[in-house]
Amino acid sequence: MNWTGFTKPWAVPTARKWARQFAIIFTVWTASGLFMAGQWYILMRGSRYPPSLKTVLIPTLLTRWIFALLTPAVLWLSARFPFRPGRWMKSVAWHLLGALGFLFVWVSIRLPLYPITDPRTGKQVGLSWQLYRDVILEDELYSIMIYGTIVAVSQLWGYYREYREREVRASRLEAELARAELKVLKMQMDPHFLFATLHSVSTLIHQDVEAADDLVASLSELLRINLDAADEQEVTLKREIDYFNVYVEVQRIRFGSRLAVDVAVDPKALDALVPNMILPALVENSIGRSMEESDRPGQVGIRSELRAGKLRIEINDDLPRKQGAEERCVETETGLANTRARLQHLYGESHYFSLGMKSGGGSCLALEIPLNIKPAEPEEQPAVQPLFEVN
Repeated sequence: MNWTGFTKPWAVPTARKWARQFAIIFTVWTASGLFMAGQWYILMRGSRYPPSLKTVLIPTLLTRWIFALLTPAVLWLSARFPFRPGRWMKSVAWHLLGALGFLFVWVSIRLPLYPITDPRTGKQVGLSWQLYRDVILEDELYSIMIYGTIVAVSQLWGYYREYREREVRASRLEAELARAELKVLKMQMDPHFLFATLHSVSTLIHQDVEAADDLVASLSELLRINLDAADEQEVTLKREIDYFNVYVEVQRIRFGSRLAVDVAVDPKALDALVPNMILPALVENSIGRSMEESDRPGQVGIRSELRAGKLRIEINDDLPRKQGAEERCVETETGLANTRARLQHLYGESHYFSLGMKSGGGSCLALEIPLNIKPAEPEEQPAVQPLFEVN
């Protein structure tokens, strides 16, 4: 239930919202009246002079419907003068006046609609100030109890809404912080890769101007893709491979025919979502310093397949590693460290990541993430909306 129209007195609810809120109020009070009338009728049915259902039902429902008419005003007053630290005295004073007004208005509406019958004569008692005063004195405690119940429910609902709003704001801030951290991690391209590539450009300028020009163009394209996709945390594997091809083009210009890359992807995995720009970060770990420190040719193989609801990616290479290279890569390499942090942010404990050294040289990197398929594009909504909406 949403009491926005009552909890914010300066807001003007639409007619539809007023109607919906009053319908809820009217339904609650009617259900209460039916329950009380039913209880009273069952209890009195075994008496010596059992009343008719009509005699019990009409006054009970009439009383509840008057309460329903007065409830919006009580809710407004409750929202206007909430019980908050520093405002207790003022709120109590206003609610005492509100309770008295509730009593007078209730009796003023009730007496003309349902006159009181004198039990001795069976005749209706005529309206008079004496009768008005007697009914007020008789029903004052009952009226105050009803008023207090409405105010208490309103205040408790207000506290609950504030609690929920604080929870939602906190969760949104936490999500925004996580997105910001992921964005920073994704934008931190391995500085060694950039420095080494620029160094290759400066070397090729004196040896092969055309190759240097191609390298600058490919590097620019890679940086453009990285910047354009700054707000995307996950892309399809197919799109990631397209990005990866640009990265490989940069490396092939740097290392020439010494570098061979082989990619084998299960066609069923092409629509699976993977962290954006993750393949360049992982492959850079394999070929970064190894190709620079050795003149021998090297090969990098990428395999991707689906396994029991997971997407598995393996990167194998035959490039030599120095002693302790695994520990160095895990702890100090920017690209690999950022990749680990991104995977932890995106998938928590539901992912698997390992890096191992082969006995004959080279390394083997394995990654498993939950299988998420990119959802289909939503269908176009009809121009004419239905008369009734289901929220």
